[in-house]
Amino acid sequence: MATAGPSTVRPGYVLPRRQTLVACGGLTLGMFMAAVNQTIITTALPQIVDDLGGIASYSWAISAFMLALTVTVPVWGRLSDVHGRRPYFMAAIVVFAVGSVIGATAQSMEQLIVARVVQGIGGGGLIPLAIATVGDLVPAHERGRWQGLHGGVVGVAAIVGPLIGGGIVDHADWRWVFLVSLPLALAAFITAAIVLRVPRLPSAGRRIDALGGVLLTAALLALLVGVLEWGEARSLGPRALVPLATGAVLLFALARHERRVDDPFIPVELLSDAVFRRGSVVAFAMGAGLFGATTYLPLFAQGALGETASTSGLMLMPLLLTMVVVSVASGTAIAHTGRYRWAIAGGAPLMAAGFAGLAAVGAGTSPAVVVAPTVLVGAGLGLLTQNIILVLQNAMPARHLGAATAGAQLARTSGGTVWVAVLGAITVAGLGGGGALDAVAADAAQGARDLLASALRPVFLATVALMLLAAWMGLRIPDRPLRTTVADEPAEASAHQTIV
Repeated sequence: MATAGPSTVRPGYVLPRRQTLVACGGLTLGMFMAAVNQTIITTALPQIVDDLGGIASYSWAISAFMLALTVTVPVWGRLSDVHGRRPYFMAAIVVFAVGSVIGATAQSMEQLIVARVVQGIGGGGLIPLAIATVGDLVPAHERGRWQGLHGGVVGVAAIVGPLIGGGIVDHADWRWVFLVSLPLALAAFITAAIVLRVPRLPSAGRRIDALGGVLLTAALLALLVGVLEWGEARSLGPRALVPLATGAVLLFALARHERRVDDPFIPVELLSDAVFRRGSVVAFAMGAGLFGATTYLPLFAQGALGETASTSGLMLMPLLLTMVVVSVASGTAIAHTGRYRWAIAGGAPLMAAGFAGLAAVGAGTSPAVVVAPTVLVGAGLGLLTQNIILVLQNAMPARHLGAATAGAQLARTSGGTVWVAVLGAITVAGLGGGGALDAVAADAAQGARDLLASALRPVFLATVALMLLAAWMGLRIPDRPLRTTVADEPAEASAHQTIV
């Protein structure tokens, strides 16, 4: 039997193999640029603060990026469903690059925070639109291997980001942590402009519910700011209650508005589909587990085990490397078998077992003992990171692919943001109510280490409970057949072949 050449369009695909590879390569560059940015900046931030001043704004230099990314994800996804992926993906690259230039030229912490907001807005489009565009080009039954590679990209970014950031700070000006993303942005933009040809979407040309988008964005922003303020103050004071109440009112207004419009900003199919609802809970828990592990494992290593900062970073490597390997392997297996339920049902229990193992570790334990539970957490993340997006994409009609992908990304980032705040409050409560966390973590005395280990144990146990909830939801997700074309039905395939 003759094999398909590089210019042959394989069944179910939109572009020839070579163009598909190049297009997905450009999309991956955009994803990598957004994913690696956070870890590069985090590593360089102490030096940036030392240069610019403004230590009081330290946490906002990190939170501003995640806030802007989270609240703009659904907007990018919905706009791309109506007007097409390519122009918005290219626009997101430009916005991110502009933020990088602002950051590289920052003369104050206020300007740096503006740069992080602009980068976050761009990042809110880069990651979900890259994943959604792969869904436009690759049929669902083979999408697992492509999205498994995307999960690997996120893991690699988490590994190399601190190395790149540390190297730049040690051997060059910190401003290069922003400038280093510009060549990637240029390569991704050129690839998208020349090679990326996305099928015209079934919902193209429909009206956008602008008011619904504004209400959703404002509600998300208010709620997340309230959560962050609560996590920072460790109490529900006015600075937390006001934005939380505002967000709740805006959500109520959004719900009333969406019931009255013909084309709601949040497609009805998303909220009415049981697979999407349950999968979103799994995505939320997965994001919570990822951010919880990468935030509190280094604190546990340094404060409770007495390890150096370098060693605590190395202790994350088994988790991240396992996540990369399992993400790629599970995506390939799903592409071969067409079955995904085993991955979704197995990911959360593995994470629960890993966090339970971390809860059992005490102060003074050898770092080698911590490797096994972190590997379990990494394996669970690898099964869920991109595969849950595949499940949600497959559950939705092709016209809502962007909204479905953005919904999964929103659940994941919201899970990380909310859960880190929750765990922070649990930690401080375990230290005796308003204890100076930094002072306890820096105290080398065995009593201080024991206290911190005891305070962090409920952190890991709470995450076990969340993972068990996600496991129950995962078990209730059915194994729906993966679509063999990028359209919903064979009759729609001809419409999808219109390339723009």
